[in-house]
Amino acid sequence: MRASANHRPWSVAQRVMIALAVGVGVMLVGLGTAVADTIQWTGNGAENGFCDSVSQDPSVPAGQQSWLFILTSPGSGPWTLTTDFQNSSPPPAAGVQQGNGSVHFTVLTSAGDKLLSASATNGTANSNLTVSHCEVGPTPPTTAPPTTKAPPTTKAPPTTKKAPPPPPKPVARPPAPAPVRAPATLTG
Repeated sequence: MRASANHRPWSVAQRVMIALAVGVGVMLVGLGTAVADTIQWTGNGAENGFCDSVSQDPSVPAGQQSWLFILTSPGSGPWTLTTDFQNSSPPPAAGVQQGNGSVHFTVLTSAGDKLLSASATNGTANSNLTVSHCEVGPTPPTTAPPTTKAPPTTKAPPTTKKAPPPPPKPVARPPAPAPVRAPATLTG
């Protein structure tokens, strides 16, 4: 490098310091647009996995429960919520940003199900994932177990009591022949 009349060449130490400053600057810019965080649900809004706030909503299918999750301070989208429930296996839910603020996710499970875990993509270090509330559909009608009908019975014709048959009539016998009496003849 040529030195100008007013400028002397940079020393090795100065060059190293400039290189370090540029490197740190690039790293800081990289961190500012850093990798988005996956935010884990930590129990907010669902004590022991059961929704804290539940109300009825006739638009929710009978026997089902709709869960509203909210991701605060999100990064740029798209956002996906993955959940694990004790009795249901809902698919991942796409998030919908409300204005420029939080992101809402809706998940449908069987009524009264227990949330085991949940996580949302594209959060930030300031994000929080919370169960806002749940809505349940009408209670499904209870149906009595099917009953088996007895086959139809046919009625026997009515019975009438017959009078017992009369005792047998005595059979008329002809009168016994009259005894023949003849004098005894003696022959010799």
